[in-house]
Amino acid sequence: FHPVVAQLHVYCSEDLGAFYLDVLKDRLYTTAPKSLARRSAQTALWNITHAMLRWMAPFLSFTAEEAWKLFGDSESIFFETYAEIGAPDAQLIAKWTRIRAARELVNKEIESLREAGKVGSSLQANAELTVPMATHGELWSDLASLGDDLKFVFITSVMELVAGDAMAVKVTPSEDVKCERCWHWRDDVGTDDAHPTLCGRRASNLSSPAALRDRRRSHAARPPTRPSLRTPATRTGPPRRRPHAAPPTSAPPPSTPAPPRTHPGRVAPTAA
Repeated sequence: FHPVVAQLHVYCSEDLGAFYLDVLKDRLYTTAPKSLARRSAQTALWNITHAMLRWMAPFLSFTAEEAWKLFGDSESIFFETYAEIGAPDAQLIAKWTRIRAARELVNKEIESLREAGKVGSSLQANAELTVPMATHGELWSDLASLGDDLKFVFITSVMELVAGDAMAVKVTPSEDVKCERCWHWRDDVGTDDAHPTLCGRRASNLSSPAALRDRRRSHAARPPTRPSLRTPATRTGPPRRRPHAAPPTSAPPPSTPAPPRTHPGRVAPTAA
């Protein structure tokens, strides 16, 4: 029981929270809704969620059952079975283990700049990683295979891979402008007059025909922003009249003077 709970906790906090979901945020938040990058990320999250609900059901029964009511397609999570997963890909696991180790080296240098007050977040940093191909040929191949996605894995605005004689990391603060949509510091921010605060990549996402069509649909389905505060009631009969106050039937009684106040031990004065 306890080893399973501990492994699931490590998976959620380290593998998902500290790495995968951190990398995935850019494509989920900033790419076009129907783009391949965003749809593939949603597909991966769908499969991860299905697996996690089954894993946690034996010891987080109520939480898993409540989530299944919104996410699943059967009556109960306890009617489901575990998915059949084949043997793990050892080469793929080894590849991402090496990539994450290199990422930790870069993060240490970024943290040094953050402590010195030179950068706020890792996206404000430009990183350069020197890899010796003679001794770290597999790492070089792993990082090179990522292509333009290398900076998204390391969560930096610029990530350069350089061949050298020894492993080295160089991190400098970016001198470019921050994009308001993706928060990357890029030199093409403001090149589109229609989106002066966005970088070229995000401006193209917003200006694509699919993005414009999705925004129109979302706007059409959105309720009015300023609904009427008072809605007149519908009545079928004649309008009601407000009753008037009835006039007084008689004059009010005259006021009676109050008796004189006395003090204990004293006699009230009498008229002569």
